[in-house]
Amino acid sequence: MVDIIERITAFIVSVLIMIFGIPSNFDPVEKNPVNVETENIEIISNNYGINTSGKYVFDNSAGFGVYYLTINQSNEMREYAESLGEDFFEENNLIIVDVTLSDTAEKAFVSSVTENGDTLNLQYYTKDVADIGCCVICYDSICIKTSKQITKVNAIEIPAI
Repeated sequence: MVDIIERITAFIVSVLIMIFGIPSNFDPVEKNPVNVETENIEIISNNYGINTSGKYVFDNSAGFGVYYLTINQSNEMREYAESLGEDFFEENNLIIVDVTLSDTAEKAFVSSVTENGDTLNLQYYTKDVADIGCCVICYDSICIKTSKQITKVNAIEIPAI
C-alpha cells in the first residue's frame, strides 16, 4: 500500500514540475560567440513541446513555420517566431540547433560561432546551473540569425568550460 502511495505521489510531483518548472535565479542565456554578433544568438529553454534534438537551417518562413508547428511546439519557440517579423527571411537565414539536456538544472551555452563559406560552425557546451533539478529530458534551442549564404551547420558539443 505504501508503495502505491509513493508512486502516485512521485507521479503527481513529476507532472507538476514538468508543467511549472523549478524556480531558479539564474540567467539561462550565456552569450560568448566569436565572429558573430551576440544579438544574433538566442538560447530558448523548452520545458515541453519538443521531443527530439536536431540541426536545422531555415531560409524561408514556410519551413520555419512547419518546424515550430510540428517539431518544437513550445510556447517559447512560438514567441520567438513571432518576434522575427514577416520580412526576416528576405535577408537572413535562421539556424536552430536543438540540444538534449539530461535534467532541468542543465543548460546549453555557446562557446564559439564562425562562418566559413556556406557553413556555420558552432561549438557549444552544457553545464549544470542550479543545485537541484528534475531528472527529466529537456531541450535548449540555440537560435542563430545568419546571412543568406549560410546553408549548412556544423554543431559540435565540447566539454564544459
